Amino acid sequence: MKIQQFEGSTAGTTIQNLQTDTFRVNEIVHDVFSNNQLTRSTADQFCKARGFAGGGSLFNEDSGTNYPAICFQYTDEQGNDCNPITVGAGEEKTCTVKNHIAFAQDF
Repeated sequence: MKIQQFEGSTAGTTIQNLQTDTFRVNEIVHDVFSNNQLTRSTADQFCKARGFAGGGSLFNEDSGTNYPAICFQYTDEQGNDCNPITVGAGEEKTCTVKNHIAFAQDF
């Protein structure tokens, strides 16, 4: 069973009835700036150079707030990066996506 890409939540997202398979966990990155959307930029290279899985920039049009680099980190119960993560019959797995904000002076 292939699952469609979905948005997670701070409370967590549970997917029921997965078949045994291998999955990839990633952050949804949008192609254009808009209110509260993350976009790829040189921040991706900045974050990868510091050991993160990737990154992007965030600009909130409503507040005018700009975060030049938000880096992604994925971790499972064993401290792995969740890519790929294999779910077997009857297993429960958790992968946590964390966003780290790099300050403008760091970028």
